[in-house]
Amino acid sequence: MNIEKIIIENLASISGEQTIDFTAEPLRSAGLFAITGDTGAGKSTILDAICLALYNRAPRFDDAERIRKDELETSDDKGQSIQAGDVRGMLRRGQKRGSATLIFATPDGARYEARWSVRLKRTGTYDRVERSLRRLSPKKQTFGEREIDDAVRDAVGLDYAQFTRTVLLAQNSFANFLKARRDDKSALLEKLTGTDIYGRISKKVYELNAEAQADVEALKNKMEGRIP
Repeated sequence: MNIEKIIIENLASISGEQTIDFTAEPLRSAGLFAITGDTGAGKSTILDAICLALYNRAPRFDDAERIRKDELETSDDKGQSIQAGDVRGMLRRGQKRGSATLIFATPDGARYEARWSVRLKRTGTYDRVERSLRRLSPKKQTFGEREIDDAVRDAVGLDYAQFTRTVLLAQNSFANFLKARRDDKSALLEKLTGTDIYGRISKKVYELNAEAQADVEALKNKMEGRIP
């Protein structure tokens, strides 16, 4: 996939609506670039926003533990006190709504817009996460809520675990790929390099060979009179 634009609104350390447009200069001509900034500037938030828009998950919450009960009771803003692993916690403190929008293209020439958003109700509690996925071209299509996960996997070619182990390695997450099981690592590399087709060919050849061997054995038995 090729990311064209990221739009982030009120998530974590990023305030207001901020847009990163990779189709505009100077990023358009940059073959290689780095995301730099002070601690808390929002570097990891950009990576989290990409994952939220695609998968409704964010790397910073992958190993999160539950907030202790006494921490919830003493919080300054109980309306925004939720379990530590809940991605709605990405909403910037003091804001009523936040979102992550990702526009990307796939190798087959299709373009998509994936969007994730959350808001606070009037009661001060979190509303449910809203997600959407649209194919912008060549043939426009809006996917239903239950179709989004499968459609994203089909478009990107990777599920969340594979995406965060290969395409996007968030801070301190390089070990995810290194620690992956051998079979999982092989599958990831095949997907990234496009060589998984050779694995499928090899499997099919093995199956056809086994069938041919069985046919040969049956004919030999018949010729030798073992089968009436």
